[in-house]
Amino acid sequence: MAAKARITTGALYHYFDSKLEMYLAVYHQVQESVNASFQAAMGTADTFRGRLHAVLESAYDQNCHDPSLAAFLASSRIDMARYEELREHVSSPGEGSNLLEDLVALGRATGEISPANERGIHQLLRALFVGFVSVLSADSSQQRMAIDAFEALLSGGLISEPTKQRPKRKASA
Repeated sequence: MAAKARITTGALYHYFDSKLEMYLAVYHQVQESVNASFQAAMGTADTFRGRLHAVLESAYDQNCHDPSLAAFLASSRIDMARYEELREHVSSPGEGSNLLEDLVALGRATGEISPANERGIHQLLRALFVGFVSVLSADSSQQRMAIDAFEALLSGGLISEPTKQRPKRKASA
């Protein structure tokens, strides 16, 4: 990696005392960059759906521009699960959780989310974002398709009521 950046390993260790410090510096820089983009996106709308749409579009744009960010974040989740030393130095496994809390709080404030559904929606969003990062970031066309389908699901345009009743299955003995 140092050779790719045209810097010697010794020069890297001039700035960092260990591989852990290098990893954490990259991790925090990537988190700051991604979160800054998400915060900027959230500033473009004043409803839950509007902000969620803006954040999803920001994630897609970031992934198209630099897929290595999502790949690094996906692998960092695995690394933190495997190495206690990393977990000890990162404030929380999902630094984007404040963003999700803010998003859900806005939904509650605008009446888009019932207080009874807050925790479930927070967990749904968490799973959604982890999936976008861990599963779909390698292929932007699949990511785009998933974002569009999720937004259609939110608007009620993805799944219809059945047009025919399915015959009931006989209970097996």
